[in-house]
Amino acid sequence: MRLSVGVRKLALTLHVASSVGWLGGVACFLVLAAVGMNSGAPQTVTAAYVGMQLIGWYGPVPAALASLVAGVVQSLATEWGLFRHYWVFV
Repeated sequence: MRLSVGVRKLALTLHVASSVGWLGGVACFLVLAAVGMNSGAPQTVTAAYVGMQLIGWYGPVPAALASLVAGVVQSLATEWGLFRHYWVFV
């Protein structure tokens, strides 16, 4: 199966965008974790952990799945292949 140039560029854009979104979600999660651990105010700690839960389920998790799907589609539909090079598979 070969992808047209436009579809391949779209898949690459989706893969990169979801990967960057994944990293951004993890960065936000870590900032809220630091705030929750270092704050003495119970309301701040509660808000930080509620925010971490929301960011965790609606940020990095969907972005990681989207990145995985886009990467597999790209690898199967291009000359790189999924199993041809070990670093693509990893």
